[in-house]
Amino acid sequence: MSDQEMSDLTLALRTRLQQTPDDAMGWLLLGRIGLANRDLQTSVGAMGKAYALEPNNTDVKLGYAQALMFTSDKTDQNKARELLREVIRTDHTNMRAMSLLAFDAFERGSYEEAIAAWSAMKSLLPEGDSRRQMLERSIAQAEAKLNPVHADKSVEVTVSLAPGVTLPKEGVLIVSAHPADGAPMPLAAKRLPLTSFPVSIELTDNDSMIAERKMSSVRCDCQSPY
Repeated sequence: MSDQEMSDLTLALRTRLQQTPDDAMGWLLLGRIGLANRDLQTSVGAMGKAYALEPNNTDVKLGYAQALMFTSDKTDQNKARELLREVIRTDHTNMRAMSLLAFDAFERGSYEEAIAAWSAMKSLLPEGDSRRQMLERSIAQAEAKLNPVHADKSVEVTVSLAPGVTLPKEGVLIVSAHPADGAPMPLAAKRLPLTSFPVSIELTDNDSMIAERKMSSVRCDCQSPY
């Protein structure tokens, strides 16, 4: 959808919800649109209303947890984890809840917890499922964080903002190094909270995304798009 189509959909949905404020699925949809537009205030508010209306709905719990997880408020983040664990206690095979918990654990530096969640997800998938490879890469990345090795090669990147660029209130900075052969998976990546710019970042083997292809094994030219 174009930006204008998304704006029109949001306006129409808000108008409808003014007339039917007890429509939990409508609030859930508005929350998802807010999340897609990186409008956390709208997303959290709408998801919260959906949750107040249908607190036992799994889709609502997952949506609300995802919105809360992306805020910078520790109380919101703890609430998100609580909701995800509630879902898993009810449905031990809920892959989305497990994936969100694993992502959250990795971002917090709780690598053993992330490995456990990704390993549990892998055990639920049949042999030959392409998602198993993705999970294996995630597990390898977390294991590398647990057992860091000396990096023989690193890439330093300085990120600066063009004049007139306004930073969002909520957001992250992602810096990645890509191979020249056009492979879709970055060699290495770092996810950092927004801070003052310019900022210098170093990518090493510890930030590798592919266990079998370390930064130190290739020649990499990294440029920042900012």
